[in-house]
Amino acid sequence: DAAKQLFSVKTAHLAWGIIDTGIDAQHMAFYAKPPEPGVPDGPSDKRTRVISTLDFTILQDLLSESDEGIDVVLGRLGLDLSNEAAMQDARRKLLVSLNAIRDENINGRQLDWALLEKLIRIDPAKAPMPRDQHGTHVAGILGGNLPEGVEGDTARFEGVCPDIKLYDLRVFNDEPGQISGGDEFTVLAALDYVAWLNRDPMRPAIHGVNLS
Repeated sequence: DAAKQLFSVKTAHLAWGIIDTGIDAQHMAFYAKPPEPGVPDGPSDKRTRVISTLDFTILQDLLSESDEGIDVVLGRLGLDLSNEAAMQDARRKLLVSLNAIRDENINGRQLDWALLEKLIRIDPAKAPMPRDQHGTHVAGILGGNLPEGVEGDTARFEGVCPDIKLYDLRVFNDEPGQISGGDEFTVLAALDYVAWLNRDPMRPAIHGVNLS
């Protein structure tokens, strides 16, 4: 509090990556505009500061010959599951792109994040709720903002940087009853993506990450 008052620190122009289990982007602690008592929230008021969610847990399946990762991506496209022709056409187009990436990967070349990003990105507003809340907990310490607290606990809560933007970089599989994933490949892939996103050192998109 003393540092904030003395230096008038603002971090709204910064973005931080949370490499973890996932962030509950719809939690009111991450509203772009903090909730006010007695004031109804409009659609713009609830816009989250989690600006991007990426699921790195399916990356190995996408780069292998497993159908699991492909099925996850197809499921997120909102296709009509009863339209078999549309499903097969979407699968065929996806495989053409993936085969090129797989060949590059086998030959030791860098991953093509320009394509892969589209396959692992999820709309934060539609991202599955993380079953394990560790990522949300970490994001709250960094960037939570609840001026009036919550029901049952009305004490004000403010993270270290209550106006910072967040990237939700998921490296743990969302399996019931356990935390899995978090292997070296998945974690390093998330860091490699950050490096790709920050390829212009004068205009970094992500200014730092938390990897706890």
